[in-house]
Amino acid sequence: SAEMKLITEVDLNDMFDKALPLIRKTIVKGGLDPLSMPDQMLSVTNI
Repeated sequence: SAEMKLITEVDLNDMFDKALPLIRKTIVKGGLDPLSMPDQMLSVTNI
């Protein structure tokens, strides 16, 4: 149902919000800071 879909999307967004800082820290530590990469490398974030 549409209601379930909405709940799932909200849960996923919440999970991403919590995970992103951790993911970003790991990426930056690995020398792959997204902000220093060309724009086309970030196209997956526009899904």
